[in-house]
Amino acid sequence: PGSEATFEILEYDRSKMTMVLLGIFVVLVLFIAKWTGFNSLISLAGSISVILIYILPMLIRGYNPVLVTLSGGIGMMAFTIFLSHGFHRKNAIAFLGIIISLILTLILSYTFTYLMHLSGYVSEEVVYLVNSNGFNFDIINLLIAGILIGTLGVLDDVCISQASLVNELKLANPKQEPWQLYKSAMHVGIDHVGSVVNTLALVYTASFLPMLLLFVIVSGESSTNYLEILNQELIVSELARILISSIGVVAAVPITTWLAVRFRSTN
Repeated sequence: PGSEATFEILEYDRSKMTMVLLGIFVVLVLFIAKWTGFNSLISLAGSISVILIYILPMLIRGYNPVLVTLSGGIGMMAFTIFLSHGFHRKNAIAFLGIIISLILTLILSYTFTYLMHLSGYVSEEVVYLVNSNGFNFDIINLLIAGILIGTLGVLDDVCISQASLVNELKLANPKQEPWQLYKSAMHVGIDHVGSVVNTLALVYTASFLPMLLLFVIVSGESSTNYLEILNQELIVSELARILISSIGVVAAVPITTWLAVRFRSTN
């Protein structure tokens, strides 16, 4: 009694506006895409659940980040593809294309992480994780796991599109030879690659835009040139993410197209 209460403001309450923004997103998806949009929202919820319930807890327990992400990602894609698009052969082909492309991305990630001498220590968050008591994280594998997760969402779009395209082209002209079908599908796939790779690069660039600005300012105030800046691990790591993910996405187009033509032509 008689003592004054002390208050401290830590953060703004952003929960209400977050829910409003989420509500706008959900309503718009349902209004435009109807049942397909509903299935997509369920798939999104499933993907987030896999990350929160499986991937993150397994990483905290010390399991290999790459194996956890690979198994979780494949399960995530199976749930997303077959729930959103149905249990059809073209979707099974797309799923197979995703797995092959993801394995290729994994091989490239390990190879160039080693050849480029990347350590994974590129942010304060990583340093904090390393110094966390009771935890022992494999930073290199965490870096590779991040590349795999970043590639997964784009592979879903590319592989489903190519498998569906081959299916529609075959239905439109059942007498097409396999090589004609492949060539026609690749014409569209090449255009798709251009837009998807550009999107992937912009998304990754946006994630570290403040750091890019800082490097430009530092280079302008010192004798450090752009080549020296681009050679720093923070920048090289992001470039590696963009390039490796892009290679995996580009390769997914001919891989999935060939699989779709091969199995569609056996009808």
